Amino acid sequence: MNPHHLEQTPDTGAAIAAVNAAHAAGIIDMSEETTMTNHINGVRVYEMNDCEWVVARSEQEAQAYHKDLNGEDDSPRALTARELDSLQYHIGDSRSSPTITFRQRLQQLVDGGETFPQLFATTEY
Repeated sequence: MNPHHLEQTPDTGAAIAAVNAAHAAGIIDMSEETTMTNHINGVRVYEMNDCEWVVARSEQEAQAYHKDLNGEDDSPRALTARELDSLQYHIGDSRSSPTITFRQRLQQLVDGGETFPQLFATTEY
């Protein structure tokens, strides 16, 4: 075998052209929103109202937990992937405490083996 032999790079042009054609035809959606997830292992953060968020495995579970917690029958809304990455979770008791993203906090809860549903965040304390 010749040590100076170069391996030929595979031609990916046809594959790229096929993906681009499928995207243009609407067969697949390559937008950023569809490639990011709004959950971690099926656990989502639900906005219950303007000041409370619950972490749960389903909308129904979040709603029942929140109703038991404070008697309010709010309709939960699952946060989008973009919101998980942009909303800030305060680590301490004040607004000047360090922050991480909601996604990072959700990952901590899932990795820690927490039980769900539970109150995730509130602005009321």
